[in-house]
Amino acid sequence: MKKQLLSICLIILAGLLLGYISGGHADITDDSTGIAAENKVGIIDDEPFDVGEIVADERFFWDIISSLNITHTVGYEGFGQRDYNSVILPLVAILSNLSDREIFTFYETLSTLLFNIDCPELAYESAELAGRDWVSDSSFLFARAAVVINGEEHYNQVLRREVPINDALWFEAILYAAKEAWGLKHGRYWLEFPFFASVSFETGSNADLWEDWQ
Repeated sequence: MKKQLLSICLIILAGLLLGYISGGHADITDDSTGIAAENKVGIIDDEPFDVGEIVADERFFWDIISSLNITHTVGYEGFGQRDYNSVILPLVAILSNLSDREIFTFYETLSTLLFNIDCPELAYESAELAGRDWVSDSSFLFARAAVVINGEEHYNQVLRREVPINDALWFEAILYAAKEAWGLKHGRYWLEFPFFASVSFETGSNADLWEDWQ
């Protein structure tokens, strides 16, 4: 009898696992790297999804940022929680009404934009302006995030090295907006976000730029 009950339990468990996978929750990440595996297929919005389909779309991204109608310099230095309520909450609401592909495209583009200004010249310049002779990885990431949320024009000025990055002005919250939107849309925890961008926005990830630094 015990063996029969065990067999029945195993059959039920296998059925539940099969239903979970076929029901749209297939893992699309490579566990060994933490990065989305090329040509791997998952399910989003009940449709097959090829990881390679998601590419950065700056026009799409900047149109969403400009739709927030930000009229002041955003960042923790001057505002803080007010900016979270007036910027991130509307952004999450906008993203949560988009398709999963669009949410992932926003995240891919954000990662790419942050990656492109991840360079030692900007990092050490911003640290020096803050009175330090060393770079804080987290500070420089959050400062780059503030560059992005303050709009396309400001971002391009930084990209062209026309203005420095203000190490004292952070906006970490934008890093999680797409994940929070996806979680809100699907009634899931944001850490279950099933997409990894093709590049990392962490400080020092742009190896081509950092390796050449003397």
